[in-house]
Amino acid sequence: MPDAYIPRSDHRRSGPGARIQRPDRWNRPEARLLSPRSRIYRSVPVSGDVLAAARVLLAWDGTAYGGWQLQPNVETVQGAVERVLAQLMDRDRVIARAAGRLDAGVHAEAQVVSFAVMSRRTTRELFRGMNGLLPDDIACLALSSAADGYDPRRENCGKTYRYRFLVRENRCPFRRTRCWHLGRALDLESMRRAARWLLGAHDFTSFRASGCTALHPVRMIRSIELDLVGDEVHLVVHGNAFLRYQVRIMAGCLAEVGLGRQPPEWMGAVLAAADRNRAARTAPAHGLTLERVHFWSALDWEHGEDPGARSMRADVPSFALGNR
Repeated sequence: MPDAYIPRSDHRRSGPGARIQRPDRWNRPEARLLSPRSRIYRSVPVSGDVLAAARVLLAWDGTAYGGWQLQPNVETVQGAVERVLAQLMDRDRVIARAAGRLDAGVHAEAQVVSFAVMSRRTTRELFRGMNGLLPDDIACLALSSAADGYDPRRENCGKTYRYRFLVRENRCPFRRTRCWHLGRALDLESMRRAARWLLGAHDFTSFRASGCTALHPVRMIRSIELDLVGDEVHLVVHGNAFLRYQVRIMAGCLAEVGLGRQPPEWMGAVLAAADRNRAARTAPAHGLTLERVHFWSALDWEHGEDPGARSMRADVPSFALGNR
C-alpha cells in the first residue's frame, strides 16, 4: 500500500539532505486522518474499496458567485463545492480542482472538476450526495472515479465558450443574467470579417486583462462562430487556452464592429498593437458561458450523463478560412 500523505511540517530529518522518515503509524491502513493537525486531504493510500480520486461534471449559474476560485469574504463555486465534499467525507476540507477558472458572474454548462477521496462512500453515493447538498444554482451532472492525482487543468486540450448578445430593442427580464442587451441589430458579416483576424496563434496582449497570471500571452484560437439565434447573436469561441477576460474583450471588440463603430480591419490593428488600451471595453460577465472542456479522449461517466457530449470538433466554420 502506498504511503499516506505526510504534512510538510511533520517531516523528520536527521540532518541536512537526510531522507524523510515516515512514522509507522501513518502507514497503517486504518489511518484516516492524513494530518494530525489539519485533516485537510490532498493524497490518500489506495486500499480496498476506498477511492483514490473522482471527477465530476458540474453546471452552475454564476450570478451569485465571485467566480470559481476561493476568495476571502466572497462566496465562490469552489467554496460551495468543497463544503459539500467535506460534509460527505467528514473532513475539514476536500480540495477541488477545476479544468479552468471562471470569473465572477460567468456561467458553466459543463465544467470538469476533480477531487481526492478518503471515504468508504461509493461513486453512486457521492453523486447522489452532491446533488442533494449542493445549492440549487449548482448541479452535479455526472461523476466517475479517476486516477490518483488526476488534474483536469493539465489533462484538457481546449475549451469552448459561448457569448450571447440580445439584439432586440426591448430588454428581456428572463435573460438579464444570460445576455448582454445591446438593443439593436448587429452587422454579422462585418463581425465575421473582423473575427478572421483572431484565428490561429497570436500574441493576445491586447485582449489580456490586468492581473492576468499567464506566463505568456500567446494563445491558439481554433474556431470562431457568429450566428443569429432568434433575437440573439451568439459568439462561440474554441481555443486551446485563454487569458483572463480574453473572450469577453473579444466580444466587446466584435460588438464595436457589429454596431458600425469600427471597421472589420480595426480588429487586426488592435491585435498587432499588443496594447490593452487599443481594444474595446470588456463585455459584461453575465453573457459568457463555459460550454465545453475538451479532452483528447472522450470522458466516460459512471453516474449521470453529459447532456452536451460531443468530440472535439476538427472542422472550422467556412468564414474562418477566407482571406482577410
